[in-house]
Amino acid sequence: SSLSGATTSVANTACKVLDDFDFDSDTLRPAHAALIADIARRIAASQRTARPIRTVNLIGHTDPVGSAEYNLQLGRRRAEQVGNHLRQGLE
Repeated sequence: SSLSGATTSVANTACKVLDDFDFDSDTLRPAHAALIADIARRIAASQRTARPIRTVNLIGHTDPVGSAEYNLQLGRRRAEQVGNHLRQGLE
């Protein structure tokens, strides 16, 4: 799939999708970094508003290839990579 950076709304919550990881990899791509930087800017800017962003939920996904246990770990690693880069953008 392609890197969409799509924004959707779930229960009045904005969602960004960072996909297009290489197969069997948790390494972020340059396009991921740009989207994560944009998210960090939005979070930082929201702190000066009446509705600051206080919570970010990161969910890592995989394709169905491989065992459920392995894919759970890969999904977690992907979410951790995004979280680490997001925290760096907020520092």
